[in-house]
Amino acid sequence: MQSSPQAKNPELLEAISGREPARISAVFGVVFAAALPQPRLAAVGESVGGVVGFGLGCAAVLWIVAAGVVMPLWLSAVGFPSPPPLPNLGAMGLLTHLVFGLVLVVSYHYPR
Repeated sequence: MQSSPQAKNPELLEAISGREPARISAVFGVVFAAALPQPRLAAVGESVGGVVGFGLGCAAVLWIVAAGVVMPLWLSAVGFPSPPPLPNLGAMGLLTHLVFGLVLVVSYHYPR
């Protein structure tokens, strides 16, 4: 029985299924929160509609760039046995990124 590349590389398995996605999401969340108070976006951050639009827009950009292009290239580069196609733009990926964007909106706007 032949073992998978993931079994030979536990760091790879940890990176793709462990804490790494949570760390990446946290970084994107911090970038979102740091961008809204900037002078060019200050007016957007004052209204619920502006924050929702900005959050959904950021989520859509993340879906296209990070999940659609960067992730398949990265997984191919590190030797993942069956990386997603390039571009990886499935409807479920868009939905999950939009939900992430809404979570950012709620986390940013409502505690203020």
